[in-house]
Amino acid sequence: MNPAALVNGTKQFPIEIYEPIMDMVDGNYTRLVFIKTSYKLETGEAERIAIDHVAKPSSTTSDTSLGNALVSHLTTQRNAIAMLHSRIQFLHEYLQDVKSGLMPVDHNLLRQISSVCKRSTVLEKKAFDDQFSTEYNDVLLVAYLASITKGLNIVNDLTDKFNLVNGMNALSQAKAMNKKGRRVQFQRP
Repeated sequence: MNPAALVNGTKQFPIEIYEPIMDMVDGNYTRLVFIKTSYKLETGEAERIAIDHVAKPSSTTSDTSLGNALVSHLTTQRNAIAMLHSRIQFLHEYLQDVKSGLMPVDHNLLRQISSVCKRSTVLEKKAFDDQFSTEYNDVLLVAYLASITKGLNIVNDLTDKFNLVNGMNALSQAKAMNKKGRRVQFQRP
């Protein structure tokens, strides 16, 4: 590492990379020599999004920060999907241009595109439909269970308030029932 490389606002990393090479000296013996090599960093949008996601601090101290973290996460997901869509659209336009003869055929590039397409499970419509319907039904079921739970909590709160207003608690209700589960009317003296 070379901290002096950060001076004067340069955008180079303070790293020097050396490559080991075996060197023959007088034909008798070999020695190991390190030669400085040049390097170039190449990053794409996917790496940038991943680094942005990792670099952002995550604070989970309150509900608002959880909401902000969720919004940030969903925004990142939306940006990634938009980027994927634009790249797929670019590949589609390239394939249309090759098909119409506007672009020359590059078999190496076509093999790479085919390889990328075969990795995607979306091309198998039956498998995609099955997986999508299963996940969709799971989401609907969880939403339904959440609404039932919320409704039962509201009914429970209402019952507690009713019992509080009418002066009945669980102990007095238990005493007011006979063995068959019927209410017993108490006579006031």
